[in-house]
Amino acid sequence: MKVYIGGKYTEESPEKIQANVDLAITTARKVLLKGHLPIVPHLSHYLHESWQAQGTCLSKDEWYAYDLPFMEMSDSILLLPNCLHSLICPL
Repeated sequence: MKVYIGGKYTEESPEKIQANVDLAITTARKVLLKGHLPIVPHLSHYLHESWQAQGTCLSKDEWYAYDLPFMEMSDSILLLPNCLHSLICPL
């Protein structure tokens, strides 16, 4: 089963953003060990950092448009506890 891991990304500090990414990565390992395929949008964090260093970034809306096809192809969505503070929770 393809499992989209949804949770908060945006924060006021790089350390808190990294904590959100780390939580998603830790959860992905658990999903993988249960025999499922985790889809981890938080890994886009590393694209964002690289592109930002190159002077080019996507807007929030462009990131959401980038993530949407991954959500659509998933069999299920696993919401992390920090999702209460994320825009994807109203799904």
